[in-house]
Amino acid sequence: MRWFDATKGKNGISDFPLAKGFVEELSRYGGSVSTSAGTSVPWRDIAAAFNVKEDASANAKWWDTRLRNPGRYGLAKARAAAGAAKRPSRWYPPIVAGWLIDRRHLAHGEVLRAMRDSFPNHDIDHLA
Repeated sequence: MRWFDATKGKNGISDFPLAKGFVEELSRYGGSVSTSAGTSVPWRDIAAAFNVKEDASANAKWWDTRLRNPGRYGLAKARAAAGAAKRPSRWYPPIVAGWLIDRRHLAHGEVLRAMRDSFPNHDIDHLA
């Protein structure tokens, strides 16, 4: 995936398109996929890191609603792989973080703090 990302031009499109479902299938067997958006994480890590609701149960429900239908909520680009039985969906934290800021679900500072605390190996320069 690093090689593929390196082939992308300024427009973010590679001259070497991947087969449909390749990234999802790769993440299914490899556990995670590293791309220019960083390494993907299970949905529970997203819900645990970004507390949109104070109550943990309410927060998990809020995230469950949005992550089950990412197209409806504008999160489709943030999903690395759809979930299946005994395999949770996977998400790119920096894209989710940007979405939270853009949609004003959390304050900018809260999102940056959550990214630093929960996903220290992810690039957050574009959020700063």
